[in-house]
Amino acid sequence: MQKKYYIVLDTNVLISGLLKIESYPGLVLKEILNENIILLINQEVLDEYTEVMSRPKFKFDKYMVYEFIEILEQYIEYVNVKTIDIQFNDEKDKVFYEIFKSYKLTNNVYLVTGNLKHFPKEDNIMGPKEFVENVIKP
Repeated sequence: MQKKYYIVLDTNVLISGLLKIESYPGLVLKEILNENIILLINQEVLDEYTEVMSRPKFKFDKYMVYEFIEILEQYIEYVNVKTIDIQFNDEKDKVFYEIFKSYKLTNNVYLVTGNLKHFPKEDNIMGPKEFVENVIKP
C-alpha cells in the first residue's frame, strides 16, 4: 500500500478485529497499527470504544482495554465534528457518519462498518471485507 487512507471505524469492526485478528476487521486493525491507515475519531467515539471493550461479554482484561486505547491514540487524528441534520435509527451511529462527512476533504476517506444498513448508501461507506479487497489490496 503506497498511499495513506483515512478511516472512520465503527465500534463493531474494532471489536471484531480484536476478537479475531485473522479476519477482515483484524486486517483493518493491522493496517492502522502499521501506519498505513489514519484513524479518524473524536472523544465520543474513543469513549464508546472504551465502554464497549469493557463489557464483560467480551472478556477483555480491563488493563488491556486501557493499554490498547493508549496504543491506538498514537494512530489517530481527532476531527471536529459538524452536526448533520439526518435521522438515524440508532443515534449512536450518527457520530461515525458525522466524522466521515466532516473530514471528507479527499476521496481517501472511508467509513468501515459491519452494519451497512445503518448508514446512507454512499461511496466510501463499506464493510471490512469490501474495504480490504477493494482498497487495501487492489
